[in-house]
Amino acid sequence: MGRIVSPWGVHPDLWQNLGAFLMLRSIPRAITAAALGALSGAACLVVAYAWSPAITFEMDRVLPAFATGFHPVERNGQETFAWTSERAEVALPGLDRSVPWTCTVRFRGGRGPELPQPDLVAAVDGVRAGVWHGTNEFQDVDVSAPAAPLKPGLVLTLTSSATFVPGVHDSRRLGVQVDRLSCRPATGIVLPPRRALGSAAVASGLLGA
Repeated sequence: MGRIVSPWGVHPDLWQNLGAFLMLRSIPRAITAAALGALSGAACLVVAYAWSPAITFEMDRVLPAFATGFHPVERNGQETFAWTSERAEVALPGLDRSVPWTCTVRFRGGRGPELPQPDLVAAVDGVRAGVWHGTNEFQDVDVSAPAAPLKPGLVLTLTSSATFVPGVHDSRRLGVQVDRLSCRPATGIVLPPRRALGSAAVASGLLGA
């Protein structure tokens, strides 16, 4: 068998070795680019979250899975709201509790004259935080969540003291109407949840690689 000779007079083994060398040199560059991309993505998320850390539900669309005990969103003219059942809950895992938070709930009883208005009982992480009497007008109430640096995450529970069934064709047990729910840090700067940071870093790292 004859010896294979490159058209340029260079032995093929040298070309293969050169290609392998160049490939090895490119690996650290790709790793560095991925690392820088990950750091950049995480840093951007931290800045954006620090600028606007509030978590808000306007009750004008389907609620996320971590909000339970709410009936589907309804519309009355320009108003949108969601009825609660007897007990509704919003769980925010990973929330930075190094500072106090305030959750504002805009609600009303939504009762006819033949029914008594309910009380709304709010609890944070299972600890009662306040009681407000409902009316047929929307009102904003603030629920305070104290700082808990060693326990990230927050669970807000809303319990209606009384429910009613609208009629024979609607067997839902309705508590109160919620128009808006928002949680925000009372003071200071907070970090986004670790899971969000990790996702942002991975996504940016893949793009940077």
